[in-house]
Amino acid sequence: MQYGHRYTNLVAPGQVGFFTTSCLGHAYVMEREQIRDIACFQLCDNCIYYGAELHSFVVMNNHMHFIGRMPDDKAGSQFVQKFKERSAKAILPLLNERELSLLEMNRRHALRKFWEWRFDSFPLTGSEAYQEKMNYIHQNPVKAGMVEDARRYKWSSAKLIDASGIDPERGIAHRAIELFRGSQSQHHGC
Repeated sequence: MQYGHRYTNLVAPGQVGFFTTSCLGHAYVMEREQIRDIACFQLCDNCIYYGAELHSFVVMNNHMHFIGRMPDDKAGSQFVQKFKERSAKAILPLLNERELSLLEMNRRHALRKFWEWRFDSFPLTGSEAYQEKMNYIHQNPVKAGMVEDARRYKWSSAKLIDASGIDPERGIAHRAIELFRGSQSQHHGC
């Protein structure tokens, strides 16, 4: 499928979009389960808090992808900015010396400490583009050799969607957050 030129952060309020964001310098600082758990929890929590519908997600060792419908009062760029702020605040205190040094080596500006400044997003208009990107998200850990079956990767929505589909009113954030709530409360007193 061709998308024409490369879209960058054009997801308007109320639109469904595909989003990708990476750790600073694409550093592998989300290799530990605890960090991926917190990234997943924060994504789900932000969707619930801001009223975005989360349709699918995957958190890898140095980046993440998700599909979501933005709330009527927030563009994709506003939503991702809030997610990055909140997740960095939760993750940074838990990073070990190796992970912090990887980020420090890739730090170009004093403003960013965990996520790259930029991210990519574009609206998904049509079921073919939507399904293509959902498959891409779910196959990411398979292609990376982390699992053989996408449904076995904990930090992905593949198992949730396979089991019961997507709630057309709320997305999957309300169900997915329960998978990661325990890790979040263990480490942050939530």
